[in-house]
Amino acid sequence: MNKKMDSNRILYLDVLRVVACILVAMVHVSAQHIYDAPAGTFFFGTHAAFDCLGFSGVALYFMISGTLMLDAKKAVTIRSVLKRVLHFYFLFFFWKFIFYLFVGLTSDIPMNVAFWKDTIVNVFSGRGHYHLWFLPTIAVVYLFIPMIKKSVESDKKVCLYYVAIFFVIDVLARTMLMFDNKISELLRGFLTYNDFFLFTGYLGYFVWGHYLHTYGSEISKPVRIVIYMLAIAMLPLSGLADTYFSTSKGVFDISMNTPMGLTSFVTVTAIFLFVKNARMPSNKVVCRCLMAGSSMTLGIYLIHPMVIVFTEKIGFNSLLFAPVLSLPVVSIAVAIISAVPVFILMKIPVVRKIVT
Repeated sequence: MNKKMDSNRILYLDVLRVVACILVAMVHVSAQHIYDAPAGTFFFGTHAAFDCLGFSGVALYFMISGTLMLDAKKAVTIRSVLKRVLHFYFLFFFWKFIFYLFVGLTSDIPMNVAFWKDTIVNVFSGRGHYHLWFLPTIAVVYLFIPMIKKSVESDKKVCLYYVAIFFVIDVLARTMLMFDNKISELLRGFLTYNDFFLFTGYLGYFVWGHYLHTYGSEISKPVRIVIYMLAIAMLPLSGLADTYFSTSKGVFDISMNTPMGLTSFVTVTAIFLFVKNARMPSNKVVCRCLMAGSSMTLGIYLIHPMVIVFTEKIGFNSLLFAPVLSLPVVSIAVAIISAVPVFILMKIPVVRKIVT
């Protein structure tokens, strides 16, 4: 089972990056037309299910980062962490500007003095394009690395302790709160006067990735098979849940579609374990292609909303044919098309920093 291309490269993580990249594209591809049909239709349920599946890709990115940064063999200094954090913020502000400019160029907004003034103000104060939230979020998680690394890098019990609280408080509880019943009311009241914020957020997935990478081999095959089966069941169940929420409330409701939901947690755990335990290719050409694709995933993430705009204009979207097929096909195509400009930019020494 060839897990490594060389001593410094973990090949299955490259595969996971590629998978995560496609899944994140799927979030935005499925969101384009998710409300184009009534909530009780197969069309809505399918889009909601694939949108929920796509959100597991967000969690997967944090798990991959945690796998690498919390590894006991990796030396991490405060200086190296702060350098990476500053780079994330540089990308955040740079791409905020690029997308404000992109919106101006692709719409009827006059690019006059007022436009440029608003753009400059929004770059430093606005939220930015819908997908850019990831950059400051992972930057904040990175700030915690010097404080938590020594606690969890070699201590299985401490690692599992943190993940267990994260799962109960931020995954299981949040999922239960989606349903209106007496139990959720009691839970909501309990959480209002118990502040568990240190155990909530993407830091939980960060640690979970490290745990599965370090101790995942201890999970027996029968247990893994159960996890895989649960993950497969989560795809239709998430669509049915969103359909139930929407039809019962009379308004579109896709509460299940979040990286912090139980469906995403189970799905991303299954994906991580499946790829980790899969037989990796030994062919050098295939391995190099996987490594190349992996190195472009951040750039693809940054650029792919632009590609979605252009593919939408030519009708290449989830409406092309049955959504159960078109959603994965269009998502993969968007990721591949996005890789082309990223590949070109990475060949330019100075410019490559804006996509890596």
